[in-house]
Amino acid sequence: MIEVLVDASTLTDFALAQEEKTGTRLYSLSTLIHKEKKAYYEKPDEVQIGEGDITIWLSWFLEIYAHSIESILIIADTSLSVF
Repeated sequence: MIEVLVDASTLTDFALAQEEKTGTRLYSLSTLIHKEKKAYYEKPDEVQIGEGDITIWLSWFLEIYAHSIESILIIADTSLSVF
């Protein structure tokens, strides 16, 4: 089951990098998704058990995405403060 998680989240990273046309990924959704793998599996279940509204999952995904961006900004800020 973990193999599926890594594959899907890694594909998400690659898809976002391809869409951004940067060739470089400065953040990693797959790392955060792996850390939050319990929620990764629970959110789709909540959607299926509920009324089928994907807002629950989409909100969770966007939170993970925002957190990954915030993490890289903190790293960049820390790195730049050295100079």
